[in-house]
Amino acid sequence: MDFKDRYHSEIEKSSKYVARESEAKALLVRNLGKLNVMVLEGDSNYVGVQGKVQGHPSLRFDFALWYPVPGYRSILLGYIEVTGDSVEDDYIYILSEKVERARKVDVPVWFLYYKEKLRKRLVVRAQTVVRYGTLVNWIQGEKPYYRVPLGRAISFRHWVLWFTDTIHVINEGRWYEVKSHLTRWT
Repeated sequence: MDFKDRYHSEIEKSSKYVARESEAKALLVRNLGKLNVMVLEGDSNYVGVQGKVQGHPSLRFDFALWYPVPGYRSILLGYIEVTGDSVEDDYIYILSEKVERARKVDVPVWFLYYKEKLRKRLVVRAQTVVRYGTLVNWIQGEKPYYRVPLGRAISFRHWVLWFTDTIHVINEGRWYEVKSHLTRWT
């Protein structure tokens, strides 16, 4: 049984997951739409299978971010994976299985994290999770999680501001320079 099957096996967890994803999509569309970034569920190039990455039939992310570059075709800016917890502590927890999926793609992957008890929306890059996280057995019966100090994530608002600057760099024709930095694992 894969992660999503296990996660959706409990009705309460499943309804929280669906609500969190819906809220995330609205938040992304509202904020990134102003920058002309298209927020799509998964990779729209993988025909017939919503959310799966082209060339990887078992690889799935929650959202894909596409940007129509003037004079060119749209480019894939990266993926967003939505997750979170309702624990009142100073850490975020990312399932190691999700990080391993992020290693398999050649675009940036960000985790949009809802820290419910603290009412915070945070964003952390997959490489930051590996670099500053510690593997822990957080939930019994699950694969290990990366436990990352909250200070290593940025607020959603700051991430959108960073993304605004990134769009300017893309429009200058320097996307591949930025992309190589964002996809570096070491």
